[in-house]
Amino acid sequence: MKMTSREMLTILEDVLQCQRNAEDDWIDEYIYKPFRSSKEIWRYTIDGGKIVVTNQANKESHSGSFRQLLWNRLRLHLVCDTYKQQYERWKELNYGIPYVKIDIVRDSDEGLQSSYDFIRSIWNVNQNEKEQSGLRLLMAEYGMGKSSFCQGVRILASEEIEAAFLYDNASFPFVFDLNEYRNSAFDEFVKNRLSDHYGINIRFSTFEKLCRVGIFSVVLDSWDQMHDTPVMRQTRQDISQFSALWKDKGRVLITCRRSFYQKQLHMKKDKLFDTEDVQIAKFYTLTGFNEKSAKDYFEKANEILETSGKQLVNQNWVEKCWNINSDLFSRPLNLKLLVKHFDIITEKYKLTDERVETYRFLQIILTRWKMENDINSLTHGKDILKSLVMLTLESGLNRSVSLESFKRMIKKEIKSDDHWERIKSVISKLDFVSIEDDKQIEFRLAAYQEFLWAHYVLLELEERKLCGSDKLLNRFMLPQEVRSWIARELKQKESNCLKKQLELVKYKVKADVGYSGSNAITLLRDLNGVDYYKKQLLELAQDLCFRPLDEADLRGLNLMDANFEGSSFVGADLSYTKLDNVIFSDTNLSDVTWEEYGKLQKCAFLNNSVVAGTGSGSLLTFSITDHTAEMQNLADETIRDSNFPHQ
Repeated sequence: MKMTSREMLTILEDVLQCQRNAEDDWIDEYIYKPFRSSKEIWRYTIDGGKIVVTNQANKESHSGSFRQLLWNRLRLHLVCDTYKQQYERWKELNYGIPYVKIDIVRDSDEGLQSSYDFIRSIWNVNQNEKEQSGLRLLMAEYGMGKSSFCQGVRILASEEIEAAFLYDNASFPFVFDLNEYRNSAFDEFVKNRLSDHYGINIRFSTFEKLCRVGIFSVVLDSWDQMHDTPVMRQTRQDISQFSALWKDKGRVLITCRRSFYQKQLHMKKDKLFDTEDVQIAKFYTLTGFNEKSAKDYFEKANEILETSGKQLVNQNWVEKCWNINSDLFSRPLNLKLLVKHFDIITEKYKLTDERVETYRFLQIILTRWKMENDINSLTHGKDILKSLVMLTLESGLNRSVSLESFKRMIKKEIKSDDHWERIKSVISKLDFVSIEDDKQIEFRLAAYQEFLWAHYVLLELEERKLCGSDKLLNRFMLPQEVRSWIARELKQKESNCLKKQLELVKYKVKADVGYSGSNAITLLRDLNGVDYYKKQLLELAQDLCFRPLDEADLRGLNLMDANFEGSSFVGADLSYTKLDNVIFSDTNLSDVTWEEYGKLQKCAFLNNSVVAGTGSGSLLTFSITDHTAEMQNLADETIRDSNFPHQ
């Protein structure tokens, strides 16, 4: 897709911050000399796709490519410098260990590609002289290296992009962290990040045009963290806003968790994207470390360890560990921490002989931090780390909050300015958190935030009492990622803590107990594959009356003969749930999600049948026992169904 002269001039108007006369085929830029009132006029014209710049005073002319002018005037070399700085900062947090390449799998045919080759394909023209245009989704679960991958993009671009951009028609990649996106239009977010992070002041419409002609490309990191509550409506809106960037020759890479794309949102490609976008989209999986790349990581780590006089890691030891702990070692998140805390972790666990879950791995590091910094003596009231987790969740699942907000939250615990400085110093020593420019405090990875969220919820469950309003179990509905941490821990023991919570919330309202009951029953649903917890759920189901279970997730459960009389299921998910002979008398089922009909606005159960009003204004009649359904229009039809008694 080649630009016309008029299109080039339109972009130059924005880049040069100059206006042209509508009838002219040139742009005049006024250059004022420092400390003088005199000025020069540089005239820009287009000749055969080249930019010609003429000094109107002496008529001296120079010409060059459109790309060369963009490189110079937008100072793209400074973007490369910013990438280097961001990478060096990340490497510092990674204890000096550089990015290690890993494999990426193409979902369509399971073809393997090294991450370096995949990164270059973001901007390079392939051998057939066609750009790798369109949308690509790179998916992986927590700790597999999505953030590290984006640092690989930054450092490789800073080293290689200049020549490729100027002489080989490569696109210049811009990396945006969607975790920083909050409550604004996407175009404003991009415009502000271009200005604030990269010093580029152009309109979004100009940026979009340069993407669509293949001059710029885009990497959007952490789509799953873009909103505080990911839902289909928001996600479709995201796609609508993103899509302008991958039209024509545009190239966009989006990273996200696979669970975000598939499980949490219950999505399929044809539901998420328009037909055109499905054909454009390509799906890839970030595999994490294999045995070879894990060894490469430790080899690079040994160079750092040797200079600091620490114990080196033997490659044979890595091979033995891989045989039993490949899941642990495949995650860059874990290896980074293992290098730093090698002594205490290997003292606690013999990784060559026993399988260790990531949760236990992180628990060791948290315990060490608490002991070494004497956390109990730091404050005598609130757990300041739990307060930080609470604050980030109140901010909309944001990983980053201002230090000033954190200070206000724990102000009763702060005795003096020196005490506040000590609190900041102690917090900054935790591997999970960083403090930026004494202004922002941030969880380095979403996985660290989720681990601590799960850690504190497990502690609350162990209390065997109804949690108060300052508890995480009450305040927030647990997302799937956090529940998975909790469920793995509960599988290791037989606990009645979830049953206890459901007993405690009986005859309570949501205003008093929040999401305690909803979280408890949803966790029991997650543990339904464990006989001990499945038995608990079946026993509870006989009497789950008069409980606030709003937004609970009961998908796919067999709840035959359950009694939910008087309970509240507002916003709950009962997709594919077996509900034969269930009692729903006086139950609030507003906005419940059902298998085929989306969210029903109003719902009432009558004997063995349900009557529900849909968002479209139709009435759904559904027989629970035989799963027959009938849609009728409320405007002009009356229900006559033998399954329903007369009212």
